Amino acid sequence: MFDSPLKEDIAPLHRIVIHTQTYDHMLDYAKDRLPNEACGVLAGSMLEEHGEAIIRISAMYPIANDAMNPARAFAFNPEAWVNAYYQMQKNRQSLVGFFHSHPTAPPSMSQADLAGLRHSGAETYWILSFEQSGPPSVCVYRQRHGCWTASMFAQVCV
Repeated sequence: MFDSPLKEDIAPLHRIVIHTQTYDHMLDYAKDRLPNEACGVLAGSMLEEHGEAIIRISAMYPIANDAMNPARAFAFNPEAWVNAYYQMQKNRQSLVGFFHSHPTAPPSMSQADLAGLRHSGAETYWILSFEQSGPPSVCVYRQRHGCWTASMFAQVCV
């Protein structure tokens, strides 16, 4: 599993946990879409374990990129988005995040990203950067009081 501890002053939830298989699936999906941007949703649950609030991400649903210029932008395919949401409901999962990739840019949020997330209700937002050779850089953002803040991301094998 991968673990992203958060400071209490950044977000009310202390930890984000993503299953290794889900994380690998997200990275592989994004890599397979190069040189275009990939996008999708993350599903799971928000729960409390031993007095600690946790976002547990257990599934990734890819969404086809319908942007006019998919190498520089992304736009969810409406049919794929509705299907992913249906699958989450069917599997009793909650929408806990969105992700997309940057084939040639760092994993920082653009103004277009911020505008698209304004009313999303997402808890997390993941940007995967393939700007450098080797493994992608991953940045996880959390929303609190309408502002998105980058959180620490650490790989922890359990």
